[in-house]
Formats: sequence, C-alpha cells, structure tokens
Amino acid sequence: MTIRKTLCSRFIYLSAFLGIILLNLISCSPIPDQKITSSPFPDLDSVSTSAVKTFQAQLTSTSLAEPAPLLTATPTPPPVESTPIPSQTALVVDTNVYHAELINQYPQDGDDIVIGEHFDMVWTIRNMGTEVWNESYKLRFVEGWPLGKYATVNLDRLVYPNEDVDIVVDMVAPPRSETAVSYWQLVNDRGETFYTVSIRINAILRPTATKTPK
Repeated sequence: MTIRKTLCSRFIYLSAFLGIILLNLISCSPIPDQKITSSPFPDLDSVSTSAVKTFQAQLTSTSLAEPAPLLTATPTPPPVESTPIPSQTALVVDTNVYHAELINQYPQDGDDIVIGEHFDMVWTIRNMGTEVWNESYKLRFVEGWPLGKYATVNLDRLVYPNEDVDIVVDMVAPPRSETAVSYWQLVNDRGETFYTVSIRINAILRPTATKTPK
C-alpha cells in the first residue's frame, strides 16, 4: 500500500509538472501574422467628376422647382399736356344769338412796352349776334399773364347787334424784360363765355436818350 501511494503521488506530481510546461510552451508560441489591408487612395478624377455631376443635378432640380420670373412691362409715362390756348370761336351753344368779331385793338400784338409801365388796352369788338349786350356783360381774364389791374371789366353801355364797342382794360407791363400774352373772354349776363380776345406785348427796358452831336 505504501509503495502504491508513493507511485500515485509521483504520477500526479509529474502530470502537474508536464501540464505547467505545456501551458508555458503554448503561451510562448508566436501569434500568426495578421494581414493588414489598407484602404486604397480614392481616385481624384472620379471624385471630381462625381461632384460636378451632383452639383449640376442640384442646379437642374432647383431651376425646375423655382417658377420663371414674370416679365413686367415698363409703365409708359402719361403724355405731357401743354397749356391749352382759349379758342377764338364762340363757347356757347347758340352762336347766332351770341357772336362777336374783333375789329381793332391797341396796342397791336408784338408791340414794345416799357417794363412796369401802365397802358390802356383797347379792344374794338362788334356785336355779330341777335342779342343786345347790356351792362352786365363783361370782359374777364382767363389765362396767361394777368396784365390787367382788374380781373373783369364790365361794359359801360348797351351794345346792339351790328354795333361796335370799345372795351378798355387798364394794364401794367411785366416788371422784367419778356414777352407776355394775356387771354380774355366776353361773358354774357348768364355767365356764359362766347368770345376770346388776347394781347401779346414785349416788355423792354426804357431806351436811353442819345445826345445829338453839335
């Protein structure tokens, strides 16, 4: 019994010893080489081409998604209207009843008047209608340079058909050198205008006197 126990103890010890040696051998054995695979560098040409195609596709989709701008016409400015000149024809409906004709005037159109000078504008007008003009008829300023001292001048007497009347308007020449035009109209006792007269003068500086050589 003693000999068997001794042998068994040695066998167990030897097995343990061999097991330790085997474990050491296994732990010291080299690890098989691992293959390291590196990612290949990208092809720059292919990357650029792909980026360009992607950008072009985005532009195309954006242009299709956005509506085209509406074309708006440039507004045409309204035409500039010049100041209308009163008509020399009758302005009432029945021109047979209210009608006139200019016979003469003084000063004449285009005459020179010293600037700031007072003068009498005289229009000689003939009653060519069938109505008698009374003292409620008047000559009234309507447009242009207001040369008259007063805006209206009433007739001073009755004017029968085919009769002439002198209408005198107190006027003052402009205060500076220029050509001035003034328009006036005949108005009946119902406030209807039926004839237009006008005057155009040249306001000038007072001429200087020249001495006659002896």
